Amino acid sequence: MSGVPSLSQALVESLRERFGSRAPVSTIELSVRAAVEPEQEKRAWALVALASRLRREHELELARLALNAALALDAGPEPTRAAYTCAVALHADEGDLTTALKLGEGLLADGQQPPLLRAMARVYWGLWKETKDESWHDRWWHVNVQLRETSPVS
Repeated sequence: MSGVPSLSQALVESLRERFGSRAPVSTIELSVRAAVEPEQEKRAWALVALASRLRREHELELARLALNAALALDAGPEPTRAAYTCAVALHADEGDLTTALKLGEGLLADGQQPPLLRAMARVYWGLWKETKDESWHDRWWHVNVQLRETSPVS
């Protein structure tokens, strides 16, 4: 039956049509989107979105798998940076502030987008709470000032 799409092709086309008009709303939809996206950069972005959702749902090991998959695609600087930013937050969630600090400060050197600044604020605050070293509090304060400066004025 040439010319008749297979069931898997029909499913993929149906999902593409469904996702074309709105953002996915469930973790399952994000997972399917990441699995079927043929374009490498879009797949990387979908994996980062999935990892972020899984992080919020406290599925940290699954979030790590999605981030590793996004990084393995090596789909360009923007999705790679987004994956590393999510990794900073994931390490902070797990209490691994040393790794979060190392990753995050490397990213800060290349730019200071709000998601990274928010993650680093958590890292610096956590380090200050652990050590009571005022230099961490100072960094936390500095990041919060930067966040206010990058936020749109209401």
